[in-house]
Amino acid sequence: MGDLLLSTPLFHWTKKTYPNQKLGLICRKGLGQPLLELGLIDFYWEIEKGNQKTYQNVIQELKKFEINQLISPHTSLRTALMVAQIKAHHKISFKKIWNFIFFQNRVSFEKQWPESIRLLKLIENRNPELQQNFNNLRPSEEYILKNETHDLLPAPSWADPGFCIDQNRVESKKQQYQINEKYRFNNAVALFPGSVWATKMWKKEKFIELGQSLHAKGFQVVIMGGPEEKTLGEEVARQIPGALQLCGKTNVLESLLLLTNVKLVIGNDSSSSHMAALMNRPVVSFFGPTVLHFGYRPWTGKVKVFEVNSLNCRPCGSHGPKVCPLGHHKCMQDLNITLQDLQPFLN
Repeated sequence: MGDLLLSTPLFHWTKKTYPNQKLGLICRKGLGQPLLELGLIDFYWEIEKGNQKTYQNVIQELKKFEINQLISPHTSLRTALMVAQIKAHHKISFKKIWNFIFFQNRVSFEKQWPESIRLLKLIENRNPELQQNFNNLRPSEEYILKNETHDLLPAPSWADPGFCIDQNRVESKKQQYQINEKYRFNNAVALFPGSVWATKMWKKEKFIELGQSLHAKGFQVVIMGGPEEKTLGEEVARQIPGALQLCGKTNVLESLLLLTNVKLVIGNDSSSSHMAALMNRPVVSFFGPTVLHFGYRPWTGKVKVFEVNSLNCRPCGSHGPKVCPLGHHKCMQDLNITLQDLQPFLN
């Protein structure tokens, strides 16, 4: 889900570049409806990885539409073969040595940039305003360099996911789903202790200790995550006085809307950071087996990233393996923060 949320600036600028056309999205099951309700897309079609029938169903459904621009950030052969079965006037993707037979327009993949900027490169040459914005960008390396207080350079407002969201629509959806009535927080901080990738997870005991410190300072601690993280959420919440355990109790849209009611989001290098960025919340993110050079930093204005820079075994994978290859998991075991580190976001 994190990759999809980092695509929201691309959605915004695609709609701006082609204002008289509708924007459709092909995505994983369960992710289209939240983006539709937030006004980021106009249609969606969902697929299930490994379920070939869902791919064929989408291809058949798309035959009902005249497609002007087909933009594919994915460069896998499976995606290219699907694209080959979809009729469109123009097909755009990143350049691979073999994919010229599938796409008329191919753009170089500039891996030095954060992901949201890389994706916007796909349509840069189709919008003069976007081109001018690119001309004014800071050097790419500055977006992954932290200062002495662990802050990253803010994302430029025109490419910030939070910039893409209509706040009036957000408030309308909060009313529709009674978010304020169900989750009326006072001085709340959201903790996301889980991750799909086990080695990306900061230690459970450290989340508990941090949550206890936040509670002692008068903050309401909210534990959040998906259904598969419910047991972890309950274990963490049980040891933090007054903590509200919501893992598995809110869907994606409710979680996004709920985040607008918290002061700060703290989590691993996972979708939680990108959810917070989309809803324009300050983010604190823990990087263990992955590194900022991969381009998947929280892409927003207020962000701190904590990591152990002294380990020469980092990174150990593009996502992080199931277990530490060296058996010590020091990238997370040796990672410590205090409330003082978070103070600028808590005031």
